[in-house]
Amino acid sequence: MTEFTLRAARTVVAAALAEDELGQDVTTAWSVPEGLAAVAEIRARQCGTACGLPVVAEVFAQVDP
Repeated sequence: MTEFTLRAARTVVAAALAEDELGQDVTTAWSVPEGLAAVAEIRARQCGTACGLPVVAEVFAQVDP
């Protein structure tokens, strides 16, 4: 099994953000109002497993350190 390292997460996140030109994505610009802020709460009916949290944390670190 291959381990997904923090270095790999940084590389993948940087590439994904570059692809969307760090917020200049045409679809996002068209469909999401400027200055929009959101809050979310996740509720589960039963126990589960959350995957990909290091990647989520890296996205936030690169977008808004």
